[in-house]
Amino acid sequence: MKKILPCFFLLFAACTEPAAPVAEKDTAPSPPAPIDTVPPAPPDTITFAVEGRILVATQYCSGHRPRPEVLEEAKKHKPRAGVKVFFRNGNTNSEKEPLIDSALTDAQGKYRARLRPGAYCLIIEEQALPPGFKASRYAHKAAVSSEDCYAKWWANCCSAFTLSSDTTLKNIRVDQNCMVSTLCPCIYNPDSRKLQ
Repeated sequence: MKKILPCFFLLFAACTEPAAPVAEKDTAPSPPAPIDTVPPAPPDTITFAVEGRILVATQYCSGHRPRPEVLEEAKKHKPRAGVKVFFRNGNTNSEKEPLIDSALTDAQGKYRARLRPGAYCLIIEEQALPPGFKASRYAHKAAVSSEDCYAKWWANCCSAFTLSSDTTLKNIRVDQNCMVSTLCPCIYNPDSRKLQ
């Protein structure tokens, strides 16, 4: 019996040997990657600024003939606030191309937007509607000189440009007819009396 006990204690000690310590998980954050290894942003996320001005000349529409200087002042193109412009893909105004962005002119007639590189057609709000005078919001309260005039005007960009850097476009000059709010030169008010 005395010989059995030492063997038993040896066997028990072997079975109860402490397990090897488990290495603690390193929870410290890894150092940030060097700047030169960070991949560049995809090219299609790059945008550039485009800006310009809308200048509008209004006709003198009063019933009496004013002094010459008043007529001359009316003919001057001046900044127009609140003109909404749209940017369409491509270099023509076509319903097949989507409207990408829009902007509103400020008190100085300035508009500004940020767009991806590419070709664009800048149009005013009336040209963003479907083509044809009958689709115009003015069809019920104004007249059109001809459907052909309207169709040609609608299809032309106020400015067609390719954007590859920050760009300032040339001023867009518009002559507005009497007693209509649209800037389309083909639309007029039949009741207006234009002085030549």
